[in-house]
Amino acid sequence: EIVMRHSLGISLFALLFLALAVHSQNSQNAYCGRPPGATDTIQIPPLNLDAKSHSDAPKLRQVQTYIRHGDRTIAASGQCWVGDAATYNCTMTDAEIPNNSPGETQTRNNRLYRIEPMPNREYWPGNCLIGQLTQQGYQQHLENGKNFREAYIDREKLLSSSLDTNELFLRSDDMSRTIQSAESLILGLYPLDHEDVPAALVTLNTMDTQMDDSNPNTYLCPSLLGYNQAAMQTNLSVAFNQSSTQPLFNTLAPLVGVNSSSQVDIWQVWDCLNVHFCHNLEVPEAVASLYPTVKENMLFYANQTYSYPTRTDHGKVSSGLLVYEMLEYLELIVTGKSYDPKLIVWSSHDTSLMSFLAAYQIWDQEWAPYASTLNLELYEYSGTASNWGIRIVYNGKVLPIPGCGKGELCDYKEFYTISQDLIPSTAECLFPPALQENKDT
Repeated sequence: EIVMRHSLGISLFALLFLALAVHSQNSQNAYCGRPPGATDTIQIPPLNLDAKSHSDAPKLRQVQTYIRHGDRTIAASGQCWVGDAATYNCTMTDAEIPNNSPGETQTRNNRLYRIEPMPNREYWPGNCLIGQLTQQGYQQHLENGKNFREAYIDREKLLSSSLDTNELFLRSDDMSRTIQSAESLILGLYPLDHEDVPAALVTLNTMDTQMDDSNPNTYLCPSLLGYNQAAMQTNLSVAFNQSSTQPLFNTLAPLVGVNSSSQVDIWQVWDCLNVHFCHNLEVPEAVASLYPTVKENMLFYANQTYSYPTRTDHGKVSSGLLVYEMLEYLELIVTGKSYDPKLIVWSSHDTSLMSFLAAYQIWDQEWAPYASTLNLELYEYSGTASNWGIRIVYNGKVLPIPGCGKGELCDYKEFYTISQDLIPSTAECLFPPALQENKDT
């Protein structure tokens, strides 16, 4: 969503040309995530004790959750296709007040300012900002928070039943939809008590995009751009481009109103199609029928990118800096330096999660849905030399980590070694290797 669009070298103009997707497809499109109120909400399963050989029940000591924002509007400007008449209506706003006391944990302010887009003054018809979190996206993470409460407060007793800001660390990039998604998740975890005065001030940490390692970042690790470009030049990528991508672009060009296939941007196509699918908006059948081919192309190029030249090598330059930070928080607990934070939230985007999963060899080669959650759970137990274990749960499914045996818990020392291999050196971040063929496709 942020970095990979550069890897295909296709013009930004077309990112939205497919904004209309077939109506009545929401329930059939996994990309949309679970609709709010769905009976099959994502539950966090208890640790499977049969999958381990420890005499004492492990105790959960920390959770780091890496999330994708919830449902949103189209993420950029540009025509979706000729004749697109979709209108977007949003109810989500921000309510805030300037604060000059960063150390405060409570406030008695009785006034907030609502930040609200002006109707019919935005790029897209209606009252939604570009890439704005929708009410559905808010509800998705609200339900995620409720599931977190059931798992990490009611069942595991990791967190206090009432909000304790010392137990939390929240981190988001500086986009409104990721910030609001993190806030929505915590609101589900700790519902508001309207009689709670003074109100708690919960810090949500962010930073300039250029310095943010919660997403793959070519500014911090310039060789990432070289890796992504080289991945598109391998024999396999070139052959796929000729056999699948170029015919697709030739078909799309007149449908989206551009003069040549070189002006087609598959990111635009993908985004617009999915937004319209998820909001039950109509799209011309000629465009809608191309969705399977568009998806095939997007997943092919994502896999090529994350596998170049190997998943470990690409993982170093795409996710390695974040892995380093995550290990620091784990080490606080493991070394006994602190009991907090107990819950760390990293709020980010689809391609950020996917590249992270690929780095650990656990990506299922499917696109990360809206409101995805990737939970890294740290357990303490007795019966082994390490006494610590890691479990990864992605959208309610336990993902065994390659190199850590067959059980749900990965020995912490083994996980630490695997993670250390994903942390790049300065040279690896600055200088990509010479062009070669993928080894992990």
